[in-house]
Amino acid sequence: MKTALVTGITGQDGSYLAEYLVEQGYKVFGLVRRTSWRNPGVDRVAYLSDRVDLLNGDLLDQNSLINAIAESRPDEIYNLAAQSFVPASFSQPVLTGEFTALGVTRILEAIRVVNPKIRFYQASSSEMFGKVEEAPQNEGTKFHPRSPYGVAKLYGHWITVNFREPYGCSQSRGSSLTRVSPAGARVRNAQGHAGGSADRGWQAEGVWIGTLIFGDSGAEGWGWAQTA
Repeated sequence: MKTALVTGITGQDGSYLAEYLVEQGYKVFGLVRRTSWRNPGVDRVAYLSDRVDLLNGDLLDQNSLINAIAESRPDEIYNLAAQSFVPASFSQPVLTGEFTALGVTRILEAIRVVNPKIRFYQASSSEMFGKVEEAPQNEGTKFHPRSPYGVAKLYGHWITVNFREPYGCSQSRGSSLTRVSPAGARVRNAQGHAGGSADRGWQAEGVWIGTLIFGDSGAEGWGWAQTA
């Protein structure tokens, strides 16, 4: 049986990924932050409690990551944890950098220390493209982030590349556009933007999910989180 460790498991994508991995026969561990009060994120994934083991760990704490990896002994690690609210990255740029950028480095270093053979997936973001030169984007599109969050995600992308090349580790990354689902607070944003035009989309409860066009600001792809 393969074992996976998922960071950001209390979020929309992390919880769906954990469900999927369990269905594929994985033993799944989830990383959650220890707090003096009960972590509210744990309640959001309570329905997974009989299928997923939660471990304490923090992207700001190198030792906790080493301990979590050593305890879970994963074959694969999926890093979905981040300070991912773009507006907040402007008011908290340093904290965003610590979690979203340096947090990736800490995980990669922990992997190198514990077991460099662990396969690692870094969740990148379309925010790395920022001021895009073409639409839709592809692997050859130049990066031009326009927010501290986008810059932090771009750092996470390149540090993953730079750990893979010298150490020969198995590491990959994937960029996603905005996803919505019942598990994500962004559903409210999708409903709020329903007035925008849409094409090549999918409609549920009056909201088109597909490519949304916002005047002169260009197009942004939207998807359903469970199939993203």
